[in-house]
Amino acid sequence: MLMDVQYPDHSKGFRVVAVPGGGWRSPLALSAPQQKAKRQVEMFGLRLSDAGYTVFAANHRTAPPNKGPAPLEDVGRVVRFVCHHARGRGSMPSEPGAVGARREGT
Repeated sequence: MLMDVQYPDHSKGFRVVAVPGGGWRSPLALSAPQQKAKRQVEMFGLRLSDAGYTVFAANHRTAPPNKGPAPLEDVGRVVRFVCHHARGRGSMPSEPGAVGARREGT
């Protein structure tokens, strides 16, 4: 499981899982951008972080070479991780919010 975490300067105690759009696909090349480099992560992640939310950007597997349900399993792992680590943190709810976008260019 890979993810990037953007911590706010002044936390509101809420978390958001960001899933970059790409139709679960990515170019198969050494020069292909990582999921976290997609403009949606920057667009949503930085704005939410500036508003006081902790943002977890899921770097899920894509096709090719992976096939479904691999990307969904990766996002599920991120959600379970975020929920598990929220327990016992006072007013922080255990369920995170989520944000995502459809494939770029469509």
